[in-house]
Amino acid sequence: MVIEHFLLSNSSSIDMNTNSLSVFGVLDDMQIQAPPGMALNLTFHAILIVKRESEKGPIQGNFKMTVTAPDGSQIGKDLLMPVTMQQGHRRTRLRVITEIAVAHSGTYSVKMESIETPSISREVGINIQIMPVVVPDGSNSQLQ
Repeated sequence: MVIEHFLLSNSSSIDMNTNSLSVFGVLDDMQIQAPPGMALNLTFHAILIVKRESEKGPIQGNFKMTVTAPDGSQIGKDLLMPVTMQQGHRRTRLRVITEIAVAHSGTYSVKMESIETPSISREVGINIQIMPVVVPDGSNSQLQ
Protein backbone atom coordinates (compact mmCIF):
# COMPACT_ATOMS: atom_id res chain seq x y z
CA MET A 1 0.00 0.00 0.00
CA VAL A 2 1.29 3.49 -0.89
CA ILE A 3 -0.11 6.96 -0.38
CA GLU A 4 -1.34 8.33 -3.68
CA HIS A 5 -2.75 11.64 -2.37
CA PHE A 6 -3.01 13.46 0.95
CA LEU A 7 -4.61 16.89 1.14
CA LEU A 8 -6.43 19.23 3.46
CA SER A 9 -9.50 21.24 2.49
CA ASN A 10 -12.17 23.53 3.89
CA SER A 11 -14.84 21.02 2.94
CA SER A 12 -15.65 18.07 0.72
CA SER A 13 -18.61 15.98 -0.34
CA ILE A 14 -19.24 12.49 -1.64
CA ASP A 15 -21.96 11.96 -4.24
CA MET A 16 -24.39 9.24 -3.10
CA ASN A 17 -24.98 7.92 -6.62
CA THR A 18 -21.49 7.91 -8.10
CA ASN A 19 -19.33 7.82 -4.94
CA SER A 20 -17.34 10.69 -6.48
CA LEU A 21 -15.38 12.88 -4.07
CA SER A 22 -15.48 16.66 -4.54
CA VAL A 23 -12.98 18.82 -2.64
CA PHE A 24 -13.58 22.52 -1.94
CA GLY A 25 -10.97 25.02 -0.79
CA VAL A 26 -7.66 23.16 -0.62
CA LEU A 27 -5.72 24.50 2.39
CA ASP A 28 -2.12 25.54 1.96
CA ASP A 29 -1.86 29.27 2.71
CA MET A 30 -4.48 31.28 4.55
CA GLN A 31 -5.15 34.45 6.50
CA ILE A 32 -7.45 34.54 9.52
CA GLN A 33 -8.70 37.64 11.30
CA ALA A 34 -8.86 37.25 15.09
CA PRO A 35 -8.51 39.35 18.23
CA PRO A 36 -4.90 39.31 19.53
CA GLY A 37 -4.14 36.37 21.83
CA MET A 38 -7.33 34.50 20.99
CA ALA A 39 -7.06 30.88 19.85
CA LEU A 40 -9.42 29.80 17.06
CA ASN A 41 -10.59 26.34 16.07
CA LEU A 42 -9.81 25.58 12.44
CA THR A 43 -12.07 22.85 11.08
CA PHE A 44 -10.77 20.99 8.03
CA HIS A 45 -11.16 17.80 6.02
CA ALA A 46 -8.11 15.54 5.77
CA ILE A 47 -8.35 13.29 2.72
CA LEU A 48 -6.05 10.30 2.29
CA ILE A 49 -6.05 8.13 -0.84
CA VAL A 50 -3.97 4.96 -0.77
CA LYS A 51 -3.43 2.54 -3.61
CA ARG A 52 -2.44 -1.07 -3.92
CA GLU A 53 1.10 -1.83 -5.07
CA SER A 54 1.29 -5.53 -5.78
CA GLU A 55 -0.40 -7.13 -2.79
CA LYS A 56 -3.11 -9.65 -3.53
CA GLY A 57 -6.14 -10.16 -1.36
CA PRO A 58 -7.58 -7.79 1.23
CA ILE A 59 -5.31 -5.27 2.94
CA GLN A 60 -5.75 -3.84 6.40
CA GLY A 61 -3.64 -1.12 7.93
CA ASN A 62 -3.74 1.66 10.43
CA PHE A 63 -2.77 5.28 9.96
CA LYS A 64 -2.19 8.00 12.50
CA MET A 65 -2.58 11.70 11.90
CA THR A 66 -0.35 14.05 13.87
CA VAL A 67 -0.69 17.85 13.90
CA THR A 68 2.28 20.04 14.83
CA ALA A 69 2.28 23.76 15.67
CA PRO A 70 4.81 26.20 14.18
CA ASP A 71 6.98 25.87 17.32
CA GLY A 72 7.22 22.09 16.84
CA SER A 73 4.84 21.13 19.66
CA GLN A 74 2.12 18.57 18.98
CA ILE A 75 -1.46 19.83 18.93
CA GLY A 76 -3.88 17.41 20.57
CA LYS A 77 -3.48 13.65 20.39
CA ASP A 78 -2.72 11.47 17.39
CA LEU A 79 -5.87 10.49 15.53
CA LEU A 80 -5.84 6.75 14.73
CA MET A 81 -7.69 5.47 11.66
CA PRO A 82 -8.08 1.98 10.19
CA VAL A 83 -7.77 1.60 6.42
CA THR A 84 -9.19 -1.45 4.66
CA MET A 85 -8.88 -2.37 1.00
CA GLN A 86 -10.98 -5.27 -0.29
CA GLN A 87 -9.60 -7.77 -2.78
CA GLY A 88 -9.97 -6.44 -6.32
CA HIS A 89 -10.00 -2.78 -5.25
CA ARG A 90 -7.10 -0.72 -6.62
CA ARG A 91 -7.41 2.13 -4.14
CA THR A 92 -9.34 3.35 -1.15
CA ARG A 93 -9.85 6.71 0.48
CA LEU A 94 -10.28 7.98 3.98
CA ARG A 95 -11.91 11.31 4.80
CA VAL A 96 -11.61 12.71 8.31
CA ILE A 97 -13.29 15.91 9.48
CA THR A 98 -11.40 17.36 12.43
CA GLU A 99 -10.28 20.63 13.99
CA ILE A 100 -7.18 22.13 15.54
CA ALA A 101 -6.62 25.09 17.81
CA VAL A 102 -4.74 27.86 16.00
CA ALA A 103 -3.13 30.43 18.30
CA HIS A 104 -0.10 31.76 16.40
CA SER A 105 0.93 32.59 12.85
CA GLY A 106 3.23 30.14 11.11
CA THR A 107 3.27 26.80 9.35
CA TYR A 108 1.15 24.07 10.92
CA SER A 109 2.08 20.55 9.85
CA VAL A 110 -0.33 17.65 9.39
CA LYS A 111 1.28 14.24 8.95
CA MET A 112 -0.41 11.00 7.97
CA GLU A 113 1.70 7.91 8.70
CA SER A 114 1.18 4.15 8.52
CA ILE A 115 1.57 2.62 11.97
CA GLU A 116 2.77 -0.71 10.56
CA THR A 117 5.16 0.84 8.01
CA PRO A 118 6.28 4.35 9.12
CA SER A 119 8.06 4.91 5.80
CA ILE A 120 4.59 5.16 4.25
CA SER A 121 3.81 8.73 5.22
CA ARG A 122 2.94 12.11 3.81
CA GLU A 123 3.11 15.54 5.40
CA VAL A 124 1.25 18.71 4.42
CA GLY A 125 1.94 22.20 5.74
CA ILE A 126 -0.63 24.97 6.15
CA ASN A 127 0.85 28.45 6.40
CA ILE A 128 -1.52 30.47 8.58
CA GLN A 129 -1.20 34.22 9.04
CA ILE A 130 -3.30 35.59 11.90
CA MET A 131 -4.29 39.19 11.20
CA PRO A 132 -5.18 41.06 14.41
CA VAL A 133 -8.60 42.67 14.46
CA VAL A 134 -9.88 45.09 17.08
CA VAL A 135 -13.06 44.03 18.82
CA PRO A 136 -15.13 46.86 20.33
CA ASP A 137 -15.64 46.35 24.04
CA GLY A 138 -18.71 48.56 24.27
CA SER A 139 -17.21 50.94 26.87
CA ASN A 140 -17.36 53.93 24.49
CA SER A 141 -20.99 53.53 23.52
CA GLN A 142 -23.39 56.29 24.43
CA LEU A 143 -26.91 55.62 25.55
CA GLN A 144 -29.65 58.03 24.53
